[in-house]
Amino acid sequence: PDLPGEAQPSIFRSVQQAGWRGIFMNASSQYYNNELHEYPTQFGMEEYYAKEYLEDAGYTGASGWGYHNDVMYAEALNLLEKGQKNNDKMLLVVKTLDMHQPYPYYGTAYGDMPEGVRDSKYVTVRGIYWVNLTIQNFFKEASRRGLMDDRTLFVITSDHNPHSGGEYMELVTDERSRRSIAPIPMIFIGKNLAPFALLDEEQYASQIDLAPTLLALRCRKNLWDATFCSMHPCRMRWAILAAKRIITTKIFRLRTKWTSRSRTVTATRLPIILFMNTQTAI
Repeated sequence: PDLPGEAQPSIFRSVQQAGWRGIFMNASSQYYNNELHEYPTQFGMEEYYAKEYLEDAGYTGASGWGYHNDVMYAEALNLLEKGQKNNDKMLLVVKTLDMHQPYPYYGTAYGDMPEGVRDSKYVTVRGIYWVNLTIQNFFKEASRRGLMDDRTLFVITSDHNPHSGGEYMELVTDERSRRSIAPIPMIFIGKNLAPFALLDEEQYASQIDLAPTLLALRCRKNLWDATFCSMHPCRMRWAILAAKRIITTKIFRLRTKWTSRSRTVTATRLPIILFMNTQTAI
């Protein structure tokens, strides 16, 4: 929860109590808004990495905001690979920022973009193309390195919808997506998504229900207030969140992506969860 204090429950504290590594990696500086001290205190992660960590690791090309998505995903792959070799169980959260307003970043050369993208009057379109490309490259590389096994879950979401301003006033035409309470993406990706077989993708859920959902994948006891629910069935909880249970302003429509047709493998104990925040979503 987004509440101050070391006594607050959090998904990081829960998984770390079970022997997992809790890792948060931020594209921007650790000194921004005193995050170096605030985040570990508030959210409880034992490993906090930011722009300075990436600089020490030899990465270059950061902007005034911080490092770009390609760097964030490259280091995420390195952390996952090292964790796999050490047989670590981990929750890795990666916060990116290339789609952050007022205007997004894109690292694709003009000649490498499709004509409809490079000639668009909207820089946001080129930013979206860049974000899609970096995510695509991430999963190709994860597959090549053998990181997309049936015990790893990838989650893609955003912290808020596009603010109504600038190019978004023309690009975002659905009024429902321009409200302060508007949908954001929530995508589960993995080789084995058997626990999500009964998930109703037409329902809406809240960000605050994400932690109980991920914790339920390990079939741990629900350490959260009963108001917060798991969004998928588990051997300890056979229930799917209904739209009426929305309790915060951040909501998302549920989506799953299969990389394997097999639903026979049990995946209630996942050792690695990568949670990627794509910042602003369209």
